[in-house]
Amino acid sequence: GNKTLNFDGSVTVEIPIPEGYQPGALKIYHVISEEEFEEIPSTVSATKNTISFSTSHFSYYAVAERHPIVVFDTDGAGEIDRQIVARDSLAKKPEDPQKTGYTFTGWKVDNESWDFSTNTVKKDITLVAQWIPNEYTITLVANGGIISSDTLKISYQDTYASLPTNITKDGFTFLGWYTAGGIEVTSETLLTNPNDHTITAQWEAINYEIILDAKGGYSQQKKKMLKN
Repeated sequence: GNKTLNFDGSVTVEIPIPEGYQPGALKIYHVISEEEFEEIPSTVSATKNTISFSTSHFSYYAVAERHPIVVFDTDGAGEIDRQIVARDSLAKKPEDPQKTGYTFTGWKVDNESWDFSTNTVKKDITLVAQWIPNEYTITLVANGGIISSDTLKISYQDTYASLPTNITKDGFTFLGWYTAGGIEVTSETLLTNPNDHTITAQWEAINYEIILDAKGGYSQQKKKMLKN
């Protein structure tokens, strides 16, 4: 390649980019030994189709193409090791990640689906895991209350928005819906139980005041409290 002597005594070496190499992936390495290499700063000229570097001492240098790196973004489902893949080769499909409350549907890059059997890696990419929330069945135990349906279908992390809240039961006041563990569930509660489950209506009996009119007779008790 061409060599230029600089004012500081260093030499700038300009090398034509070998045919078939991707300019943006080329790096210059200082060959320290047969097993040790050190990357040094370099500049690629797309118009001249060259790569250049400066050095202040004579040694062995090598031009090499850096392989693309494939990074996996699982969106909260743990770590997957990145892969270094030869350009225009296939990446290895990892085991499907697992995420509570969701079903894994595949990988995308730049919002495009990635097929490990056909898509080749041409540059550094980040594959993002795609998920859909699972749907669960919630059984409603009204305990004598009147409701139109005793089941709900709700997706994970959605609210219990369709939960009936105006149910009635003669002689009782509705207190709310509760899980088996005693946790209240409202229409604004997020579904975080990744299983089909049951919630139960809780009621409080209404107290009634009964006034006793003896109609001229004698009664030791004029009032009596009755509870359902």
